[in-house]
Amino acid sequence: MLAIRGVYTGEYIQLLEDIHVRPNIRVIVTFLDDEPIEVQPRVPGSAKGQISIADDFAAPLDGEALEAFYR
Repeated sequence: MLAIRGVYTGEYIQLLEDIHVRPNIRVIVTFLDDEPIEVQPRVPGSAKGQISIADDFAAPLDGEALEAFYR
């Protein structure tokens, strides 16, 4: 087992040390900074008028769509 330092950028983990291990090795990532992120509460109805559901939403899928779903 090897522990190294790194920084999560929001898109990827940047390693702060050089490592020499084989490619495709399994890793465990532990986030040490436990500062909570402020999460805004959801506002019910905030997307009203922006989303629509087709009248035939619950209708059976046609053969082509059904086949694509199970690929």
